[in-house]
Amino acid sequence: PAAFWEAGFGQTLAWREQTLAYRMRRGAMTGTFAGARPQRIAVRLDRVKQGRNVRAVVGRRAVHPSLQGNLLVLDLPASDEPCRFELRAERRG
Repeated sequence: PAAFWEAGFGQTLAWREQTLAYRMRRGAMTGTFAGARPQRIAVRLDRVKQGRNVRAVVGRRAVHPSLQGNLLVLDLPASDEPCRFELRAERRG
């Protein structure tokens, strides 16, 4: 339902000395990752398939996620401290 995506949702996952905290809303995912090894995440953002660009930031650096089918794939670096990341669908233009 539209109201669910507008309000957003998220959770924190912890496994093998790694922690991923994220929040999803319509067309966007933000979060933090900390762990001794890099972590790959794959997500589907609804607005990407509607002809939009994707803005991705890991730490303070813009990065280019890959597209595998309808999933955006983002590689998060190993980090002792939580490293922020963001994926956001934006209008082309």
